[in-house]
Amino acid sequence: SEVIEHIVDTDFFVSEIYRILKPQGHAILTTPNLYYWLSRIKFLFRQTPWNHPGVSPEFKLNRNVNTEHIRVNGMNEWAAFFESRGFQILLTQGLPWVVPNTFKCCVIYAIDLMMPKNAQCLGLFLLKKA
Repeated sequence: SEVIEHIVDTDFFVSEIYRILKPQGHAILTTPNLYYWLSRIKFLFRQTPWNHPGVSPEFKLNRNVNTEHIRVNGMNEWAAFFESRGFQILLTQGLPWVVPNTFKCCVIYAIDLMMPKNAQCLGLFLLKKA
């Protein structure tokens, strides 16, 4: 979906998804993972992590800041949030972000695939309405 990180009122957004789904219906959501391995390395070197929402919707000093993002968190936090809203989580999966079309992207992609799911770039959630 790549939408939820742009939503101010995630409680309302997720409750609406739950409301419109048929009983036993499914939803698939994806969102950037704050605990992406590359972001962890950036933290160590006092750099802005990838896809960080930044300090202002209008100011961006670092190219890693995404001023359109409002909610960026780790996969465990999102999973607990979805469960607290009545969803059963059928699958959580980490996904690589880059397309391996340059040498640098190939290296990042290969590392992404070796990482545990909670350290990959994107979090994918397959949810079921309970």
